[in-house]
Formats: sequence, structure tokens, C-alpha cells
Amino acid sequence: MKTTMSLTPLSKVPDLVLFFLVTIFNFISPMLVSFGFLMVLVVVDFISRLMLNNRKSVPFSWSKVFLSVRKAFAYLMLCLSGFLMDSWFFKQMLGAPFMFNTFMCIVALVEFKSIVANTSGILGIDIWEKVVKAFGKKVDIE
Repeated sequence: MKTTMSLTPLSKVPDLVLFFLVTIFNFISPMLVSFGFLMVLVVVDFISRLMLNNRKSVPFSWSKVFLSVRKAFAYLMLCLSGFLMDSWFFKQMLGAPFMFNTFMCIVALVEFKSIVANTSGILGIDIWEKVVKAFGKKVDIE
């Protein structure tokens, strides 16, 4: 009995669909590293929030998980809109990654502040106050 092998599962997909998927991937590929960094911050924030809730004896609920997923999706859409504005509107005026980088910095700072607040609650000390106090000291360099 002779067996025939199909080439690949992708051979059944029309070329136009593959072209569309490759085009989308090539368009968003400059953002993938930044999106990955942002997702790491969201996951660390989620884990630190779980640890803080565990310390305060707050029961686990799936609604908080879905809230983090919605927050990550909103962050991604915000940064994607910044990338689209850069590539279509602001390319000639401000340089290509201006709005995308601005949105990424704002979102990263919000997540970092949330992580610091969660960690402060877990440890019982105000880390943010200590950081501000440390950078606020006048140090003479000789």
C-alpha cells in the first residue's frame, strides 16, 4: 500500500492569507521586544499583587486575573496606537518612535510604581519613600 505525504499544513492555506499574516508580523516586529518587556512588568505586578493579597488574607478570585489580562491588553492597544501614530502621522515631524516610546515609558513607570507599592505592602516598609529620601540627600563629591 502506497502512502502519500502532504507537504505541510500550510500548503492548504491560501497564499493571500499567508501574505497578510507575514505583513502584519513584519509591521509589528519592531515592537515585540518592548511588548515582551511590558508583559514581564505586568506579570511581576500580578505576582506581587497576589503575594500582597496573600499577606492580607484576601481570598483569590479569578476576576483579578481577568483584570490583569484586560490591563495588559489595554496597555498593548495604547502602545500599538502610539506606533501607528508614529508610522503614519509623526514620521516626518518628530521621528519614527516618538509616540510609541512616550507611551511605553508612561506605562512602564505606572507598572513600576505599582510593583514598588505592592512590594512595600509585602515587606511592611515604604520603599518609595526611602528611594526618594536617598536621592534627595545632598552628597559632596570630592
